Amino acid sequence: MKTFKTILIYFLSAFFISSLLLYLVLIFIVPEYLEDNICSVTGICTETENLKIKITPALGVKLDADIVKSGASIYVEKIHASADIKKLAVQSINADYIFIDGNKFAHKNSSNSSFNLNKIPEINIKRLEYISKSINLNIQDISYDGHLAKFKGEAKTKFLHNKFLGTLENTGSSVFAQSIKFGSALSITGKLTDKKGNYDFHVTGRNLPVNQIEKALLVYQKSQDPAKKFIENFINYGGRIDVDLNFKNSGVYGICTAKKLSANAVWFNIPLYFEKAVFNFKGKTVTSDADGLLGGEKVNHILNITHLGTSEKEVYGELNTTLHGNFKYIPDLTILNSADAKIVYKIKHKKIDVLYLVKLKEGSDLLYKKAYLGLRDKQRRFLLKTYKDGNKLYITNYDYSLIQNDSIKNILTGNGLLIKQNDHMKPQFLTCKTNGFAPVSVTGSFGEYVDGGEFNGDLKYDFVKNQIFGKFELINTRFKNFFVSRAKIISEKEKIYIKADGTYESENFFCDIDASNKFSKNIIIYKMNMFLNELIIRKSQNFSSGHTDIASKIKDNDINIENWEVRIGKIKKDRIVIKNIELNGSLKDNTFRFSMPELKFANGTLTASGRYNFADASSCIDFAAKNIDSNTAADMLFNLPEQVNGTADAILHLNTAKNLQEIKACACFQIKEGFLPQLGSTEFMLKNSKKIKIADLTNADLTSKKALQSNIKGSFYVDNSKLKDINLTSQQKFLSLFIEGDYDIEQQFADLSLYGKYNKEAPKGIKILFIPLNWILNIVFRSESTMDLYKDKLEKIPSIESDASKNAYFRVKLSGDLNNGNIDVELKGIK
Repeated sequence: MKTFKTILIYFLSAFFISSLLLYLVLIFIVPEYLEDNICSVTGICTETENLKIKITPALGVKLDADIVKSGASIYVEKIHASADIKKLAVQSINADYIFIDGNKFAHKNSSNSSFNLNKIPEINIKRLEYISKSINLNIQDISYDGHLAKFKGEAKTKFLHNKFLGTLENTGSSVFAQSIKFGSALSITGKLTDKKGNYDFHVTGRNLPVNQIEKALLVYQKSQDPAKKFIENFINYGGRIDVDLNFKNSGVYGICTAKKLSANAVWFNIPLYFEKAVFNFKGKTVTSDADGLLGGEKVNHILNITHLGTSEKEVYGELNTTLHGNFKYIPDLTILNSADAKIVYKIKHKKIDVLYLVKLKEGSDLLYKKAYLGLRDKQRRFLLKTYKDGNKLYITNYDYSLIQNDSIKNILTGNGLLIKQNDHMKPQFLTCKTNGFAPVSVTGSFGEYVDGGEFNGDLKYDFVKNQIFGKFELINTRFKNFFVSRAKIISEKEKIYIKADGTYESENFFCDIDASNKFSKNIIIYKMNMFLNELIIRKSQNFSSGHTDIASKIKDNDINIENWEVRIGKIKKDRIVIKNIELNGSLKDNTFRFSMPELKFANGTLTASGRYNFADASSCIDFAAKNIDSNTAADMLFNLPEQVNGTADAILHLNTAKNLQEIKACACFQIKEGFLPQLGSTEFMLKNSKKIKIADLTNADLTSKKALQSNIKGSFYVDNSKLKDINLTSQQKFLSLFIEGDYDIEQQFADLSLYGKYNKEAPKGIKILFIPLNWILNIVFRSESTMDLYKDKLEKIPSIESDASKNAYFRVKLSGDLNNGNIDVELKGIK
């Protein structure tokens, strides 16, 4: 009995302990096991709050939780699920809210998975929110009873925002879309999938916005491959499209009809418009043939896509149009008469071939940046073939050719390469080879620098290194006001050598250049030697044959010349002639800074230094003359022959503008042992109308150099053809003068005032025609009491050998032509 009791106690103890252990397993171990099992099987490791699991006698499991989450990728509120342990199947899932971060979830659960359509549980979800980089979904009232699934919500992408409503049917072997509608415009019906992966469904829609479809298509294509897509060559899509397509495993069948389809080409923003464009889908093939407008010009576009939906997909397109003078979308391009244009493109394996072809009839031409293509009296074509592979765009061939009896004669050919960098195609190199001599105009932008002529060459331009290699010859062209008969250019690794000859204003010139083979904003010329036979500076540069227009349309470039030597055989301006000029200097910032070594001028020497600004055709020059013949200089510079004699030194600061047409200057000079030979022969009028010369009033021969030798000093300003603010002094033993006024070089008209100071006792006892000089002075000069009025003038008269008490003053007003003697003279004594 005691033994039975002991056994009973142990049995009961074991029973209670076992029950307690089973209870603990159900409460603590099973939930943890389920979480671990879910993590190991699906890769989704979860955390729960207030999880409750109930196992029924029929081996069913009921699960409830307030929150289930997996990191930041999944979050579920108020979930209730039931499962059958015997069948290892979930029977139902109910939830108030489910959030899924598609980006993180896809990263965590990237392995392929499959499921049995018959094992999908019943589902009731009040709200499901799904976000990802490509799409955001907000779905409400999701229900599935094992046969029909119903849902509604809205979808957002970067470009789209559509509401949708759908019903799906699960037959156990297939899933059908009874109806999925996006708004009121687009619907999907038919078999979406079956156990073998087959599908056969229809997509229909009316008046769908083209811009939204283009954006959605672009998002889809970018998600498959981030490379640039063909549709990105156009922007601002517009219009509506009707869709009636049947999607099958064998391909797509049906038709899409675009109405009022419009877009703008990325290049030059050229508008493209089709009133109607039909796209026919036949399995793996899409075809279209549509007429429309390109920049207002009639255009035809042909499209043929084969092997659609496969890795062998191939796209062929062709665009044909005729452009006229009213086509203004390409900057700096003008079409004369018409140009037939064709673009053919082929795309396969992400590689793009494009052919551009322009044909010009006789009388038609292209004007680009002020340069015509040329050869207008012949039929021509311009052809460009490109091939794009990844980030590289190859110019496999281009040519400008003549069309002669259906045969092609090349004038210019070449190839090149561009590489995509930072979303821009950047040129790497371009070659150019001529077939004999070709018109300069065919080079397009080169016509900004030269005008007309022909060239012959075989060149390669390296855009990366900004260098050019090869040989080049230019004939019969113009650069600014230079006519270049021939220029030969040889380009090596580091330097470019140029030899050119021709004429400048009908005078021969020669030029020899050594330049850097490095093209940038600044072109560097190491050495430039130029010789010009003769330079004639005219008052008005009215060049013939439209040379002024040519010079104004040719572009200036930033050129630096480190060592520039200019030699000119002769410079002529009006009466001025200077020979054997040599200028040595440099060019920077469009300014030529130079010095001129000593040269012979007016029996003396002349040096200069200064600068010339090519940008505004202005100059600033300092001249220094020594030991020049003052008579020769006065004759050449001011048209005053025989007005002054003596050996002179002078400095002149010269400013010019408008290519030497406007002249401003100031000058200072000194004449050693000089005299004014015509001063004594100048006549004045007495009251009795009798003309008397100053020489008649003195006992000295004023026309004799020895009689009036003195040191003459002076200054003046030059304002084009006028001398202004003349200040001149002459100093002798008994007579000194101060002269001021203006002089018009062209009219030879002087307006001068002469103030004199002399020793009034020196002439005593000296008589002319038996009349004492003092008496003559008193009669002729008719003294006036104006000493205070002219005090500042009299103070400028140089000193004489005399006490102040013995000084006498007079003034002379001269107005007229100094060269022919037609002068009005007024003489007055001053006291």
